[in-house]
Amino acid sequence: MRAAEAEEVAQAALVIVWTRWPQLMDWEPPRRVGYLDGIVRNLAAGHGRDEARRRKLVEHLARLDPDLVVADSEIVTTSSADIPHQAAEDAETEQELERLLNHPQLNSNYRDSLRGVDAGQTAKERAQAKGTTEETERVTTHRARRRIQQILKLEGGENQ
Repeated sequence: MRAAEAEEVAQAALVIVWTRWPQLMDWEPPRRVGYLDGIVRNLAAGHGRDEARRRKLVEHLARLDPDLVVADSEIVTTSSADIPHQAAEDAETEQELERLLNHPQLNSNYRDSLRGVDAGQTAKERAQAKGTTEETERVTTHRARRRIQQILKLEGGENQ
């Protein structure tokens, strides 16, 4: 965690403690310290998850736009000609995705859900297109992802 990120976590923790201070005044000092430690740990873990999500989003956006490149999890505008290997990796990834989506052990309902996810559709949009409920679509998508994992495992591939 960078210094600026650590400062953000510390500030957020102090704001939480400050707003709850009337309740904490009656607690013994070791309990207060434990409470503050728990807050800091939870905020740091949440910050790490948020950072990982942001990094994945930035990388996904960079793949969608050939003129964007990711450097240190930040988008840097440049030409995709600067990174010819990225185009090859993206093509391989797309081919692997197509192969998995067309796998005979993946039913058409699962295939449609995963294609919708790949196209950026929400669960609600996918459900409307299929004439099902949003919850049913979420379950279907979850099961489709698990099925892909099983297929990869059976083939000796990575379990993602």
